[in-house]
Amino acid sequence: MSIKVIKGQTLKEALDKNYRVYLCGDKSMIQPELEYIPDDYLEIGTSDYRKFTADKPHYHRSNHEYNYVVKGCVKLIDIEKGEEFVFEEDTLFVISPNTAYAGKNKAGTKIFFVKCPKGNDKMLVENIPQNVLDWQKSWEAEYKK
Repeated sequence: MSIKVIKGQTLKEALDKNYRVYLCGDKSMIQPELEYIPDDYLEIGTSDYRKFTADKPHYHRSNHEYNYVVKGCVKLIDIEKGEEFVFEEDTLFVISPNTAYAGKNKAGTKIFFVKCPKGNDKMLVENIPQNVLDWQKSWEAEYKK
């Protein structure tokens, strides 16, 4: 067994180039300019949303996605249930496989995430309801069922 490390300056420089970096997992998900720690089980990364961002509605076929909000705020909608969630700083939330969701991130939000098992199993949601699309247009937009 050994100890592997990615130092803060290396990570900071990578985040200056990309809003999301993968630190651990499969080399195919890792940015070439960033050191990474190979792992057969987990995928670990961080996102730094410097401006308002709305992610494309999607789900994961087999990944459990663990998200820790380091700074800022995230809003998610469970598309099937029509339920909105607000996750603020110092909150951990988990998204189970096959949960179709839409998300938006307030400017200045930082997230640390872990996906288990590793791998890119993201599937985009087809036929996104108009109320979800309207909700994603801005941070201030309210979700209307």
